[in-house]
Amino acid sequence: MAKAFGASRVVGVCSSKNSLWVKETLGADEVHEYDTTGKHLPSTEKKFDVIYDTVTSSHDHNFEPEGSKLLKKKGRYVLINGGAWKMVSMVFKLITRINFGNSTLFLSKVNRADLETIKDMVEKNQVKPFLDEEVPFEDEKIEKAFQKLKSRRTRGKMVVLIPPLAQE
Repeated sequence: MAKAFGASRVVGVCSSKNSLWVKETLGADEVHEYDTTGKHLPSTEKKFDVIYDTVTSSHDHNFEPEGSKLLKKKGRYVLINGGAWKMVSMVFKLITRINFGNSTLFLSKVNRADLETIKDMVEKNQVKPFLDEEVPFEDEKIEKAFQKLKSRRTRGKMVVLIPPLAQE
């Protein structure tokens, strides 16, 4: 999506197992393999406008301190996860309007216009959604799907197939 919105350079950070997939399938210009460097981000002279962090959480490595150092002066560090401290600081920021640093916790508000934009981008082949797995709506399969999600080893989204309601 970053390229579809005009990014000139996209750097992916992933495990070495996913490196080729991130570069060839997702279209990253460069890939940094965190598992070959002891979970450290790349040291680079090039600074970034935006870092979109999908890994940092209360249950995983926190890349934010390193990542923030790789930003341009007015760059933004955007997290989709975060520990308790990040949640508290974002609530504090919303209430007081005081900003500590350049990081933002991404909270989405679904609206029709944004969904229409994404739909148009998919139809024009500007972006491609990736499905990791379709899971039948069965107890055992749902439990396995949640375990996979919690392991953070999915490539794309997981879809639960809910059967239609019987017509009366």
